Amino acid sequence: MLRLACRCGLLCGSLGISLGLISLGLSAGSCGSVGPEPRGDAATPPPATALLTLPAGTVLRVLPVQVLGASERDDSIFLSGLWREAMRTSNHFDVAAGVEDVDTQAQVAAQLDPESNTLTTTWVGPGAPPMALASAPFVRTRAGDSIASLAIATRAALGDSNGLLPTRTIYSEVKACVIATETALAAAAADDLPMARGQLGDARRADGGCTITLLAAAELELRGSDFARAARLAQEGLGFDARCSPTTKHRLARVLILARAATASGADALALDRQLLALGDAALRERPHDPHGAWTRAQALSMLARYAEAESILLQLRQRWPLVAQVPYHHGLALLGCERAEPALAALNDAQGRLSPLQTAIPRAIALWSAHRTEELTRFLAELAARDDVQTSGLLHHIRRMQASQAILESRAAAAATILLTDLEWIRQRPGRVGQFAEHLASTGQVLVLLGHGHDVTRAVDAFWQLPRVDEAARRALTFAGGLAAVASTKDAATTAEASLSKEGASAWSHTLRAAAHRARGELADETRELLAAAKLDRSPLLRASLARALRTAGDSVHAEQLLTALRAELLRLDLRRLAAHPLVDPAHALALLATD
Repeated sequence: MLRLACRCGLLCGSLGISLGLISLGLSAGSCGSVGPEPRGDAATPPPATALLTLPAGTVLRVLPVQVLGASERDDSIFLSGLWREAMRTSNHFDVAAGVEDVDTQAQVAAQLDPESNTLTTTWVGPGAPPMALASAPFVRTRAGDSIASLAIATRAALGDSNGLLPTRTIYSEVKACVIATETALAAAAADDLPMARGQLGDARRADGGCTITLLAAAELELRGSDFARAARLAQEGLGFDARCSPTTKHRLARVLILARAATASGADALALDRQLLALGDAALRERPHDPHGAWTRAQALSMLARYAEAESILLQLRQRWPLVAQVPYHHGLALLGCERAEPALAALNDAQGRLSPLQTAIPRAIALWSAHRTEELTRFLAELAARDDVQTSGLLHHIRRMQASQAILESRAAAAATILLTDLEWIRQRPGRVGQFAEHLASTGQVLVLLGHGHDVTRAVDAFWQLPRVDEAARRALTFAGGLAAVASTKDAATTAEASLSKEGASAWSHTLRAAAHRARGELADETRELLAAAKLDRSPLLRASLARALRTAGDSVHAEQLLTALRAELLRLDLRRLAAHPLVDPAHALALLATD
């Protein structure tokens, strides 16, 4: 829940931009235009005689292929998948179908007459009789070629005689592969991920080189936060260059970077976000009417904290893709970044109607808090905590931390302490997860000590030490928390804890323990020195808030206020890579934010 599955883009040499493709393992030309396709498997297009001249950028809704007189749905599913992808090679139209569908007056219906083995298309416009557009012979053993010929003729009839011509290779001529992939796409749209995963496995066994299948599988793994597998599948798909349409290449590249960016940090993450933006920009230059270029650009802009730019794009995408739940979700995030809490809530409520409440929990909680809807926030978090699927998972830990953060921000210290102590006991009862939450053990202990519950921390830490096994990360965290509690109780230095934490060299935690002992004895100069040393090793907001307090007490109010002003701006600035660090999500950061008032 705390991950955002929300970042993918590489540009290729054909776009005239070098973005370090070698480091990402992509070949030049793997993400931009497909370039000249082999013509041996595509039918020669008919003369480009337009019956209708639709302007560039028209959103053209392609309806599923109707197999006349047929009782079997398989033929329709198979041909409809081929038909959609063939039409999407157009750089003149924005083709709407499937989960990317939208109501539009420009609609094209396709039919197969099995008796004559003929494919036909019909224009279905408002307030007018249907109009014949094009036809093509249907050869069952070369269905891909037949559909490609139909798409070429239909596009020409609608005024699109330019752009890439479809071929049978951009999907699959293996019927079982296409049907399984189409079934998986429908299941994923309905949030039935196990069904989607099983169908994609069947599709890959039927045709291991199908890039549409690999794209669907990669997007599914990205959605499930298996970033390594998502990257591998996207990389594999990009390797089948001759079987990728432009939009499929673009989407595979986007998944690849989003997957890699999900586990990156610092300069590496920034570089990937910039590559994502470059991919979106290049896609919009090459295929200005393909909404996937805009979607890529919007995600990159949000990751780069350029929320106002992202918001305007996402607003348009919500109108274009009303069925894609991730669009209102990301729109809500962008609106939060623009400090527009109420519209953000509306967008997130829209997303929550099609996503699990757990998937939208953190941004929705932040939006409720930002909108000062505290009673609604309290109910929301309580309802989440009471869910059966939360009670039996680690999500309960994170929800409790949000509840404690809310209590701290509302100056309800006793309530916050009760929640945090309950959570510590919940972790202790699950020894296998203690190491997973090591960092939280340290920060929770520090918050409880600062809230005046040092004795409770001592009892909790002693209980953890009774466990049969405590890994090294948890041992260090418990040593720090126990040392702080001991200093609060005795007013003496926790020398044993300090020595243990300093075994591997300078430690922010050991400096913080010394600072706490100096503060307990009123040794302000020594406390300030230790806090400065700790701040050089750790940019913890709570540590910097303590340093600002010490500077103010020492009379250096100018530097103290500068530090607090910068800290407050940092804590309230939305960072999509660090939503878990928001003051409503992290109790230590909530306490630090209070110190900036």
